[in-house]
Amino acid sequence: AKPEPPRFPWKGRDTLLALVLLGALLMAFTPLRGNRWIRRGWQAVLIGYVGLASHDLFSLGLFAGWATHGPAWRQAPGLVLLGAAALLIPWATGRQVYCHQLCPHGAAQSLAGKLVRKKWRVPPRWDAWLRRVPACLLGLALFSLVAGWSWRLAALEPFDAWVPQAGNAASLVLAVLGLGASLFVPQAYCHYGCLTGALLRFMRSTGRNDRWAAGDWMALGCVVLAWSPLIWKAAAVKPVAAHAQAYTLRGQ
Repeated sequence: AKPEPPRFPWKGRDTLLALVLLGALLMAFTPLRGNRWIRRGWQAVLIGYVGLASHDLFSLGLFAGWATHGPAWRQAPGLVLLGAAALLIPWATGRQVYCHQLCPHGAAQSLAGKLVRKKWRVPPRWDAWLRRVPACLLGLALFSLVAGWSWRLAALEPFDAWVPQAGNAASLVLAVLGLGASLFVPQAYCHYGCLTGALLRFMRSTGRNDRWAAGDWMALGCVVLAWSPLIWKAAAVKPVAAHAQAYTLRGQ
């Protein structure tokens, strides 16, 4: 008998994530986002369900796991659907859906920023340098994957703080510091610390204004860095000797 094809265990949780994605698309592409009460309600949904209940946040560690072992199609098809939307929609439309309409941590920063009216203005020179931090950390994370370092990429981001059972103290500290900074600098962590946001911003299209820039050279360098171990391994393989004996196996 032929084996049955693998099934995708679509569950209620995946249906809810699909509905969340639909809501995010409505908020991103319709005038609904201009209504303050609807926007606040949507942020409450993101914090309450996506963040505190389902813990379905994207992170660099999650994308690294998918890149290494493949997307979790069978285990979490709804989450993979969200990931595909987060990567493809900015490229196709120029709209950053995940960071603006799906991320619970971004929603929490936005609400925290409403608590303090007086804001700090980051000097332009500091702003320029601080915005380079996520790209540098992103390069460090890629190098750590290629080098095979045994450490948790989740420690570079605050998203594990939404998952109490993760027990990631570094993420908890980053979450507290980021939310505290957002009281005085709007979306401080999003602008100056988010590695996942930096990756998704790179995917964003600017239409006809797209040009090959320094970020593209950096991405090309990362691709070369990622492929270099495979090239070294291929070069290190010794050819089979001419007098080697061949063996043939037959049968069931």
